[in-house]
Amino acid sequence: MDDLQSLTLLTLLSRVIVFLLVYLSAYLIPSFDSSHKTVLTSKWSEPLLRWDSFHFLHIAKEGYVYEHEWAFLAGAPMVMRYTGYLAERLLSLKSSPDLLLTGALAAMACDTTRTLYLWALYHLRSRKLAYLVAVLSLMSSSPATLRLTPYQEPFFAYFSYKGMLYCTKDQWFLASVSFALAGTFRSNGILLSGYILWGLLVVPLLKIRTIPPINLLRSILYTSLILSPLIYHQYTGYLAFCVLSQAPTSPPSWCSLTLPSIYTHAQLKYWNVGFLRYWTISQIPNFALAAPPLGCLLSWCFYVLRPGNLEYLLRKASVQEDDDGTGTITGTTKYSDKGEDKDKAKAKPKTKPISPKTKDNVTPRKSQVQTVPSPFLTPTLLPHTIHALILSFILLFASHTQIVLRVGPASVPVMYVAGAWLVVSDSEGEDEKDPGYQGKKKRKIKWGKLWIGWSLVWGVLSCVFWAAGLPPA
Repeated sequence: MDDLQSLTLLTLLSRVIVFLLVYLSAYLIPSFDSSHKTVLTSKWSEPLLRWDSFHFLHIAKEGYVYEHEWAFLAGAPMVMRYTGYLAERLLSLKSSPDLLLTGALAAMACDTTRTLYLWALYHLRSRKLAYLVAVLSLMSSSPATLRLTPYQEPFFAYFSYKGMLYCTKDQWFLASVSFALAGTFRSNGILLSGYILWGLLVVPLLKIRTIPPINLLRSILYTSLILSPLIYHQYTGYLAFCVLSQAPTSPPSWCSLTLPSIYTHAQLKYWNVGFLRYWTISQIPNFALAAPPLGCLLSWCFYVLRPGNLEYLLRKASVQEDDDGTGTITGTTKYSDKGEDKDKAKAKPKTKPISPKTKDNVTPRKSQVQTVPSPFLTPTLLPHTIHALILSFILLFASHTQIVLRVGPASVPVMYVAGAWLVVSDSEGEDEKDPGYQGKKKRKIKWGKLWIGWSLVWGVLSCVFWAAGLPPA
């Protein structure tokens, strides 16, 4: 059984476990919020109607009716509406289908494990590490919203991961289409345009010290495509409330702003989203819930972006390599199942990454030299790390911070790379004769075990909390 077959079985098993946890918990534990019973009559769809699903279901049935509903993009409601329509046509149903169930089936079909494995294989140049990253993704921090319910995150993750994989093949148009589709589900999809700008502008600038004019034109067109879903959402909201409104009162105050945004207005007015607005004493428990994934992401970002490592990565990124990307994706020509030696040989640059001498022929201190770089230190992960850092700061300072539990893994697959980095007892780049070497190694193993333990325990608890209608959403 190869890696992909094994991952397919593990994916199916994880989905069965999540399904059983949610439905058994909903059956055995009284729901804290029973409002879903006033909306639904189907026992099968009751565990799916929690939190934002109420808004998605209403938008799917009635369209955008109330102002607060504009805080959600149309992606998930559209999936629920059109999968229901297809089910009605294909199955010749006499009554309207349950949109929550059809949406949940669509969400369960959006598997990202295979895509994540191929993506990690390209970046890490190791089957073992790619497999570990993919397995860790099955222990996500919000399995109910990522694996079962018709939330925005399963679809956002599916399309954004696809786009990132297309970027590894330099298929920028397909990547942009995937990112644009992801942008119909979440507003942070606009950040995905950074991968296009990195590949078309930053990489040529690092390698050949210039930007081809055609790349500049393509980057403008593709970035516009990625931004278009959010712009269209804002435009239709502006028309509804500021231009075509039949209300007897004057248009809302946000209509007169220089950049009128119904999305920002609804987020601020109804969800109190804004810079430091969530930083109150009453929200300390939610910050505590968000601490593990945020801590993992920020630790990874600071590790990669600290001066010594960043200098090495930029230097390596500027070296022309004869990697066409085909073998790295399929794994048929550049990877061996018998160990890591061939992987490392292929990943090693033609020039030494860091010279042991400075320009003054003075040997630097031992702490300044990294003779054998970590397999996690690869320049192709730089844009992913920058994306993770920006998103982490947005979630920490200007959002409901606990949503990192579902938004983080759906948006930045490097979260699972960070988890693998904690788990792997990686001694590369460290001197085994260093008196502190064994202590560092033990501490790293300890953090890795804690990460896996937390992922498993919290994954189970979050399914139970979801079924019981308890936070975090």
